[in-house]
Amino acid sequence: MQKLTPIQELERKRLIAGIHIKKEELGMAEIQYRDLLWARYKVESSKELNLKDLRDFANYLGFFPKKAIQKPNEVGGATDAQIQTILKAYKVVAEDKSELGLRKFIKRIVGRLPLYLESLSLIEAQKVIIGLKKWQENKKD
Repeated sequence: MQKLTPIQELERKRLIAGIHIKKEELGMAEIQYRDLLWARYKVESSKELNLKDLRDFANYLGFFPKKAIQKPNEVGGATDAQIQTILKAYKVVAEDKSELGLRKFIKRIVGRLPLYLESLSLIEAQKVIIGLKKWQENKKD
């Protein structure tokens, strides 16, 4: 399997979680689930699927991830470049490099705990980047 970017890894985790939720909603037995995976992709677990196949399988089961919700007065969601900048800068300055640690930091900056980084607005992402830069400057002193 090829190396995934942090954003792709988040999408992968979200798809796997959605697939398992949909499996439960459909009342699918574990053996049926494994048989379906084997028949369609020749794998025994959804974790073995690449991103393209995960998207395909999620759609097959009827799981369609929702787009990030935007506030009406904001111009759009965070760009991929902003999300990459946030992930890289956080890993440089933080002692707790976990995803939850990052989400808690974001809550301190923007006032809400985002479920996914993609749900940040453009303006919120800018605030987080500025906060990370200030943190990095203070850490140097």
